[in-house]
Amino acid sequence: MDSYGISGLATPFTIYGFSNTEVYLGEAGSGRIWKFNGNNWNQFAQLTKDGHNNIWIENIWGQSPSNFYAFGVYPDSNGLANGSVISHYSNGNWININGNELKYGIKRFFIKYVPIIRIYLRLTN
Repeated sequence: MDSYGISGLATPFTIYGFSNTEVYLGEAGSGRIWKFNGNNWNQFAQLTKDGHNNIWIENIWGQSPSNFYAFGVYPDSNGLANGSVISHYSNGNWININGNELKYGIKRFFIKYVPIIRIYLRLTN
């Protein structure tokens, strides 16, 4: 698939950049994160959780290109976006943070565990 002139990109959903050569784009429904290096877009990551790769990357935020988070959701057995995904990229490695018990307490979780001043999340019920 070719979307927006980028081979393989299906549905862009969120974008976050540290500079004009460090821009990240989260895709809807695929769990893929793309990186712009100043010249080209390339697939940077394929996030999965509990066997799901149909993740909607809803937000990306961080302190540097070697330390950032991707937030998203995936559908439960009823097709509702109730599966939460919180992944941390640190020095070349992705780690999924266990958010299975987070429903409406997700804001408190981020304030307690993510050492940042501002957090931008879309909360839905």
